[in-house]
Parts: sequence; C-alpha cells; structure tokens
Amino acid sequence: MSSQTEKDIIAITDLVDLENKAVLELGCGAGRITFELADRVREIVAIDIDAKSIVTAQKNNLRRNVTFLVENMEDFDLKRKFDLILSVGVGYMYLKDLPSAIRNITHHLDAEGVALLICSSPDSEYERIVDLLVEENIKSVSFYNKFEEILSNHFAFSKEQIKERLDFSDFGEVLRSFQGYLKEDYATEMSDYHEEVLKEFFQRKGRFSVEDDSQAYICKHI
Repeated sequence: MSSQTEKDIIAITDLVDLENKAVLELGCGAGRITFELADRVREIVAIDIDAKSIVTAQKNNLRRNVTFLVENMEDFDLKRKFDLILSVGVGYMYLKDLPSAIRNITHHLDAEGVALLICSSPDSEYERIVDLLVEENIKSVSFYNKFEEILSNHFAFSKEQIKERLDFSDFGEVLRSFQGYLKEDYATEMSDYHEEVLKEFFQRKGRFSVEDDSQAYICKHI
C-alpha cells in the first residue's frame, strides 16, 4: 500500500463504518482504494468514466465481492441502492453537470446510508501555492460554496478537516510534485516562471514542507 493510499484508508475508516456494508465508489480509477477496501466490506461496486482505468482494474481484480464498471457520474443508473457511497479526490469542479451528479448520489444511497465525499480543501497551503501558479484555481473557493449549496438541497451534511503535511526532500521533489499536479488538473507544463515562483515561496518558508489538507463531507438523507 502506498503512503497516500494508507492515509486515505485511515481517513475513511476514521469517518465511517465499513463493516458488512455494500459500497459504491465513485471515480475509482484503476482501483487504488477499491482493492484496499475489499476485505473490509461486504461488497464494493466501483465506477469510473475512464475505460482504460477500468480495464486495468478488471485485469487486476481477483476478488469476488468487487465489480468495476465504466460509468459517468452525471448519468449512471445502477438500479439499486448502497449503504455507503464513497469518493476520494474526485474533481467535482470539472463536472459538466454537478447537480445531476449529486442527484445520482442521492438516488443510489439507501435511506439509512452515508455518502462520504473527500475533496481537496481550497484553503489548504498546497492549494494556495497552486493559486500562485494557476490563476484559474482561485475559482475553487467559490466553487465549494456552490458545491455545498447543491449538497444541502439533497442531504444533511457535516464537514471534517483532514490534516496532512507534505515533506519534500529537496527542491527537485517540490518541482515534481507541482508539475504532476499542474499536468493532471490543468494540462499545464512547469515553466521557468512557475519554478521561480516556487523557489521564492519555499525560500521564504525556509523549509520544504506544506500543509495539504482535505475536507470530508459526511452526507445523510434529509
């Protein structure tokens, strides 16, 4: 288990009960979290819009209680309900139809079930650094106000902060981390300008570490 996966599993198990639950995982990718949850739950159905990731997950799946499906969060209908619906790191702000995605979560959640949606915190130090690199990221703060408004139309929810600190060994590791983030979320290559901004920021801090907090929405039917 990678260190990030281990942190995600600890966060999940601290926030919700998994025992004997039928789980729907949204945005599962190639099953990084799915496989770690499989032995802790009764059943897990994991969906992702990326067919290549699902094919990889299916090839690696040796568990009878795990099913991988190619589905779009905005229009899927599995014609059943789940005890727990889970998403970790799903880019809700990039969905074309967020209200439909939230309605789909509502429709697939059992009357007594819980939806646990873990997202990056727009107030985290890591995200504030990205604000310096990519102006569009400033939209994330206003997005989460909209996200919570839509959630409140369907669920009663509480919000928990998940504290995390990233410690980098050197400036090269800093560059690789933010390069990966920019390429994945913004299709942007690291430029000389980005490098100078990062160098100045970490020189002011005097150390190669940042807080990278997440926020977890724990949702139940109203």
